[in-house]
Amino acid sequence: MVGSSVKTSLSQLGQVTTTQRISPDSSGIYFDAEVPESIEKLRKEVERHDLLVYAAGLTGFGICDGNPLRSRIINQETPARISELCELAKKRFLFFSTNAAAEFDGLTVSQAQYAHEVGERGASLLGLHRYLAERMILENSSSLVLRLSKVAPRHWPLIQNWIVALRAGSRVHALEDHFVSPVKIDDLSEVTARLVESGVGGLVNASAADQKSYLQVARFLQERLCVTSDLVEPMDSPAGSERRNMIRIARLDTAEAELILGRPFPSTFSVIGEFLDG
Repeated sequence: MVGSSVKTSLSQLGQVTTTQRISPDSSGIYFDAEVPESIEKLRKEVERHDLLVYAAGLTGFGICDGNPLRSRIINQETPARISELCELAKKRFLFFSTNAAAEFDGLTVSQAQYAHEVGERGASLLGLHRYLAERMILENSSSLVLRLSKVAPRHWPLIQNWIVALRAGSRVHALEDHFVSPVKIDDLSEVTARLVESGVGGLVNASAADQKSYLQVARFLQERLCVTSDLVEPMDSPAGSERRNMIRIARLDTAEAELILGRPFPSTFSVIGEFLDG
């Protein structure tokens, strides 16, 4: 989703070449983030391009927990290696990260690893691997890390299913201590293109103007749909180590991105409300 939208926006700035895990067509290059040999083959392509964008990722909390080695390779080691290739070739590198990494801000590598091991709230494996990747990537002056909160797709099954259920008079259950700060996919595409065009580097954030719990989102939908409040029920938080996958820091400091974008990001309820209007 992110990759295809960003490709469209970047194509307005110049020619875009994509990578593919299967045999590529004439417009693509074979690349598999899990195969070290394909990274070495990518070295030749680095010389031919001004910018490399890494939009790949193993992004589900449960998927990462169930596949820790794949998560480490795809979310941490491969993007860090590509960043090194770009630095050596004096090319720019853009890495899409996640607000789950923000839970580790200010921690050393060992402190971050310990936080995850003891199951601290918010210290997810996904966030850990992306945070460690960020640390290595930001050592390279030619790199830009765009840290994203929840990207609101044009079709968001959770929200749309809640709307259908509430309209039908069915109950929905939502967590009150798991937060979201969605950025619209169209806004993400626009800010990405402008960041690339500006040549800025370092860490830049993109999120909504505020953060809300999923329970607040469900109650917002209930009020907008004019249905009774008893249709929205709080959901119990996960116990034990599963709590490390609970997003605590959703809203990010978006001042730099908004300066480049030329306007603030919409609020959470503004983004959610579009699903009611559509």
